[in-house]
Amino acid sequence: MKFNSLESTNQKLYQLSENNCPSWTVVSTDIQTAGKGYLSNSWLSAPYKNATFSFVIRHYLSIDKEIPYFNMWIANEIRIFLTKWQIRAKVKWPNDILLNNKKMAGILIESKILGDKTKFSVIGLGINILQIDFDHLKQATSLKKEYPDIEIQVSSFIEDLTLHFYNNYYKIENGSYAQILEDYNSNLFGRNKISVFECKGSKVNGIIKAVNSKGNLIVELENMGEKEFRHKEITLLY
Repeated sequence: MKFNSLESTNQKLYQLSENNCPSWTVVSTDIQTAGKGYLSNSWLSAPYKNATFSFVIRHYLSIDKEIPYFNMWIANEIRIFLTKWQIRAKVKWPNDILLNNKKMAGILIESKILGDKTKFSVIGLGINILQIDFDHLKQATSLKKEYPDIEIQVSSFIEDLTLHFYNNYYKIENGSYAQILEDYNSNLFGRNKISVFECKGSKVNGIIKAVNSKGNLIVELENMGEKEFRHKEITLLY
């Protein structure tokens, strides 16, 4: 479903999913006026220049044991999809895709939960394709900004990426979770490098060791040893 303008593709598709729209329904828009990022962060996107879309998958995944892998799988497949243009991206924990150390894509997954399992998940993606000017957002970039010679149509990009997810969903259906985790960690931004973090209001040096099966970040902090963090408990400053 293509809309000229929407407040949020996730919001629209979540409503449709509550009314039993089928798996792999896609909602996209040229102009998103109130895009959402993780934990109510905003996602700003220039009209007509970027891929702002959501798709739904109806599945019954355990919130504690399976959804963390599903979240990693989404990030992995975006990175893998970009290799068709010989683009090497990195995944920044927990939900960003980076090109040359700058953010070019964000992911928001919202699931309907019954008991301890999902009923469906709406996956919202904001991927910067053609936008060049990001004003004050120094850490933002796009495919076109990093690779000026690249030729991509936004509509085709959305169709092809959705098909890529569909063709690779067998990794979730088959429970290939060890491979998903390994792939995620192999392409994790900042891994095994000394970095600066903000934790509990203070800056501290540390080294990202890995993301674990719970989707939490393991960091070896200076003078404190290895610690495990959930999202928003620590911020990588880069």
